[in-house]
Amino acid sequence: MKTTSRKMNSVQSVKKALYATTLGGAISLIAAGVSHAQVTTSSPANKPYAFKIGVFVPSGKDVRRSADDLNLALDADIRLQVLPGSNSVALFNIGYIRGNDDFQMVPITLSQVFRDPNSGAGGYYYGYGLGIYATKLNAPDTSGKTKGLLGGFVVAGIEGRGPLFGELKYHYISKYDDKFVGGFQATVGIRL
Repeated sequence: MKTTSRKMNSVQSVKKALYATTLGGAISLIAAGVSHAQVTTSSPANKPYAFKIGVFVPSGKDVRRSADDLNLALDADIRLQVLPGSNSVALFNIGYIRGNDDFQMVPITLSQVFRDPNSGAGGYYYGYGLGIYATKLNAPDTSGKTKGLLGGFVVAGIEGRGPLFGELKYHYISKYDDKFVGGFQATVGIRL
């Protein structure tokens, strides 16, 4: 029993270290992007795809009990429309958040992102999104079934060097069997 417990603690330690490294990378990328924002020459709005990896930190204690404090977050964006006059982009987003077998979420959203008009290609951006969150929470007092929940998010990010960027989101989602499943997401990504 002690060997199994040690292995589980070791796996959890490695998992937390991976998530902490990703979060640290996001912070470093954001810091680097601030100093580099004025030098970038190609507009990230012209890139049709973005892929991100990072962490999801649930706000609700029930999710943290069933999953982890830090959960894997993957995200992809596909550009639908560029509105040059307003410096905004419409995006289709799909993500995957997983804590363990007891907590999983797949956000499928549409978003509108507004870019800093004075920074050229770099700088900051912000926006919002709405959609469906396919969510499963297996806690003692929940159904444990996958449910489609309505929700949305606010987002802020900063462009880094070349195609790299860092992003923060806050997901606000309708409750899953009276449990709040929303929270913060921090990711680093690449635009292609």
